[in-house]
Amino acid sequence: MFCLYNSMNKVLSVMNKIVIFEGPEGAGKSSQVKALAEVLEARGERVTIVKNPGTTELGKAVRSLLVQRDTPFPAAVESQALLMLASIYDTYKSVVVPAFKRGDWVLCDRWIDTTVIFQGMGKTNLVELISNTYRTMMFIGYSDSALLSKEAF
Repeated sequence: MFCLYNSMNKVLSVMNKIVIFEGPEGAGKSSQVKALAEVLEARGERVTIVKNPGTTELGKAVRSLLVQRDTPFPAAVESQALLMLASIYDTYKSVVVPAFKRGDWVLCDRWIDTTVIFQGMGKTNLVELISNTYRTMMFIGYSDSALLSKEAF
């Protein structure tokens, strides 16, 4: 766990160590995740890498439906958002939580922000639905920060 201390050396908060890389396909997120993992591992840190969607079996199925296609998947944008949220939740419960318990750094190749942008800000404004569903599922809210690629979405 990573702790923040004040000037009197008292623990202010304990945080899980997570870095999220967001950006469009081909922006270099995976390369940056790999580079950071190498730096952290060279310092003796344990690292768990997740790709959303795609880390768990559910995530791989969602990725094949929504991402790895030549044509858009013929489903309502609300359904697409819920599939992405299901993938995030599955990854969180089965991979991220155990990594946090081990004290690992978790490096994410996409998390919630991409879902908010792609499914939430499209033809229909689903940002509130996605945000509320995410918070309800995760009980953790948003991360404090995310690294965004310089390419526009």
